[in-house]
Amino acid sequence: MRILFAFIMISMLSAIACAEEKNELQMKAESEFKTLDSNQDGLVAKDEAEQNMDLAQSFATVDVDQNGVISVEEYILYKGDAAAAGMKEHRE
Repeated sequence: MRILFAFIMISMLSAIACAEEKNELQMKAESEFKTLDSNQDGLVAKDEAEQNMDLAQSFATVDVDQNGVISVEEYILYKGDAAAAGMKEHRE
């Protein structure tokens, strides 16, 4: 019973740590997005994306809905995918 309790506690702490890390990544991505969004319209157009070489090169892929701009949600997905792939930072 103690082993089960210990396992449950470790699992819960691990889940909390993952949630906090995800929240940090999301907040960082949102901050980066605001910097890229130079006209502050809530979207990153192709010319704004050129501030970041990797983003500019990946623009068509990051623009999931293919509407010609990147939303904050699309940017968060892009940054999350990079983190999941083990990339700490994209070149700025």
